[in-house]
Amino acid sequence: MQKFKRNAKFWGIELTPEFLDAFIRTNKLLNKLSRHIRKMVLRGDIEAIRGLGYVTFSESSGIKNPHKDDPEFDGKENELTKAQFKDLLNFLFPKEIVKKESLKRELLMHVLERYSGYFNRNGNKKVPTISIKGKGLPINDAMAKIDQEAKVITMPTLFGNFDLKYSHSLKGELLNKIKTGGNFNLKQKCFIVAVDVPFKQLYIPICYLGFDLNKTEADWIVLSDGTKISAPDNVSQLFSEIKEINKCLDQDKKLPIAQRKYRSKQRRKLRLRWKKLHGILRNQIREVAEKIINKAISKKAHLCIDSVKCGQTMGTFGQDHLIPLLQTMCENRGVPFHVVPCKDTSKRCSECGHIATENRVDTETFICQKCGVHLDAQQNGAYNVEHVGKRLNEANIPYGNWSKNKVETLIKKYSDQVTEVLPTLHEPLKSESQQSRFLFD
Repeated sequence: MQKFKRNAKFWGIELTPEFLDAFIRTNKLLNKLSRHIRKMVLRGDIEAIRGLGYVTFSESSGIKNPHKDDPEFDGKENELTKAQFKDLLNFLFPKEIVKKESLKRELLMHVLERYSGYFNRNGNKKVPTISIKGKGLPINDAMAKIDQEAKVITMPTLFGNFDLKYSHSLKGELLNKIKTGGNFNLKQKCFIVAVDVPFKQLYIPICYLGFDLNKTEADWIVLSDGTKISAPDNVSQLFSEIKEINKCLDQDKKLPIAQRKYRSKQRRKLRLRWKKLHGILRNQIREVAEKIINKAISKKAHLCIDSVKCGQTMGTFGQDHLIPLLQTMCENRGVPFHVVPCKDTSKRCSECGHIATENRVDTETFICQKCGVHLDAQQNGAYNVEHVGKRLNEANIPYGNWSKNKVETLIKKYSDQVTEVLPTLHEPLKSESQQSRFLFD
């Protein structure tokens, strides 16, 4: 049976003074590590940090992998793993801590992941000052122990293990192991753990339903069955204000500190306003998501979800809320679905399959340069999203979000696989009438 990841939460944790002291000391240590890593980057010792915990050093640093002369070594001689990098920075950890190497490694990894994100976005052009705010504590590698019968979590730190009582839990029954990793949230006083939730499929689909998501209010969502959903009231105003806040913060951040228009308190105020606007937007879009899910259920349709992206300068037009909301609703309610890669869905002719930029005449008109068919551009996009979802389903690709993958690569990987689960989970649509698109209600 296919499963999806969800968060199990253990709330009402009673925080002891001893644990809080260890928490504060851990946060100070994380910031100490962050400052030292930043100095290494500024000196030019570190050239790159990869998300999996690999640190690449420059030739001038003189730092080499200790196993570079081993005949079986297949890595880079100037690259260290997170464990090797931890050994290099051992002098930064308190001297009384001689064991707990796994915890040291995971704390260092927590800092490295922050810098890795900046390297991926900015290369070496900008060296950030990363401050660990002390809002939580990451615990990985199955180091925490949860006794659900006694309602006690044993929280490991470099400064000791602490048995903390909690009052209640959500989805705790789905946690099938005693030792686990997770994230401790100080403000909420809760421990969050990833659990597997079985996908209980509601029906075998008899048709496909795709949609195209657009910036225009009137044709905000166009479904492949001919339905058009306009943007909710006041949504365009929310979009515009969110976009303007994004633009202001982004432009201001690029200026030298002395020339910046917004100071810390002003930026914080803008961010709080941005967060509030997104909360209002999310609630309005949830109602639209419910309509789409209910339509899919009424038709017993396989839902093909558009994965359109946007940049910060473009701003949101709902996709950053609608797509994850639809995915979560499908998982919770057992609706068969795929979030599909959207490459070329706006340029492909849904009639003959010809792909060309010139096919898209403008935001509303699609004229195929090969077969000459005239189509509504959004309707054509919805047909193509449906087409991609159909291909993924018929190739027995598990339900889920595949937006970051290439269609042909996915199909090649999964089409030849035979499992006991997938044929019954994705029973292909067999008859010609079942494969019809339900163009109109």
